Amino acid sequence: VKAIKQSKGVPYLIFVTNETLLNEDVCLQLHEAGL
Repeated sequence: VKAIKQSKGVPYLIFVTNETLLNEDVCLQLHEAGL
């Protein structure tokens, strides 16, 4: 996520995940990465 966000130009990203994989720690890491 960080590598895509820091690239030049306008990034286009579709993020799909299973809700069971999302816990508070993962959500915070994704938020810090800029998602």
